[in-house]
Amino acid sequence: FFFSLKNDCHTNQQQTKQQQFRCYTMSLTAQTDAAKELVGTVARAFYDDPTICVVVFLLRCKFLRDGPGMGKPLLLSTKQVRKTLSFLKKEHMVNTERVEGIVMTESGGRIYRRKKHADFWYIDLSRATAAIRLRLHLVRQTLADDFTWFATSSNFICPGYQTRACNGHYTEEEVQNCALDEVTGRFLCQECYSAHQNNPNPPPKSSYTLELIDNSQQVLDVETKLRRFRTQMAAKHDGARLLRKGIYGLLKEVQVETANQGGAPVTSNFPSENGASDNVAPSSGPAVLTPVWNDAAFSSE
Repeated sequence: FFFSLKNDCHTNQQQTKQQQFRCYTMSLTAQTDAAKELVGTVARAFYDDPTICVVVFLLRCKFLRDGPGMGKPLLLSTKQVRKTLSFLKKEHMVNTERVEGIVMTESGGRIYRRKKHADFWYIDLSRATAAIRLRLHLVRQTLADDFTWFATSSNFICPGYQTRACNGHYTEEEVQNCALDEVTGRFLCQECYSAHQNNPNPPPKSSYTLELIDNSQQVLDVETKLRRFRTQMAAKHDGARLLRKGIYGLLKEVQVETANQGGAPVTSNFPSENGASDNVAPSSGPAVLTPVWNDAAFSSE
């Protein structure tokens, strides 16, 4: 009886561990799928057609072997694919990894095993997600700073500044050091005031009296940019039907799935972890690519 009870407890512990591992794996897959969908949505929103083609191909096939025939699976020239990949690497979207594989050759009835290296292009999901999050933050922060600057700051300009007669452009801090017109109480251009201070026939002070710049149009322009930015980043609906997910919403999904895993980072999607070692071709052969399709993340296309 006690032996049977002990076996039952051991079996329950194993089932619990298997269930926990299964939940972790499902959460990891959900995080990866959310990151892939984010990268694909950003590519379709901001890049041209050849770049979108390369990004979507790498998301689906997971890697692309570098070689003379690397453009064939994409129906593009090798030169164009290399140029696109170099651009995406500067954008922190893709990277390369050198993978080691075993090549089997037969000679004289004997089989030889030798090591072979090949370079593979892939989308670094972890780096790409971080780069997208950073760029969106910088764009939003820049627009917010511009709005605050134009809405709260005051700038003064001299009439001679428009004709390049002087450099009379002052902020509200710099204008405090300028001279005042005793009659009108308005600020005078410091450069013009110093130039005409000892002039026996000076021009009228109205010709170099500072004028307050009207920032209302700049404020409206920045507000329009902010509104358009929020609209472009948000999801698009046709009534109750969702046409496309928003970039902010996809970032939120990645953050939620990351939190569900206890803060584990998004996978880097290395080719060596996705079977690229089986695609290391002999030096005399063409570039070999065995696609590993994963249409689950692209079921909405």
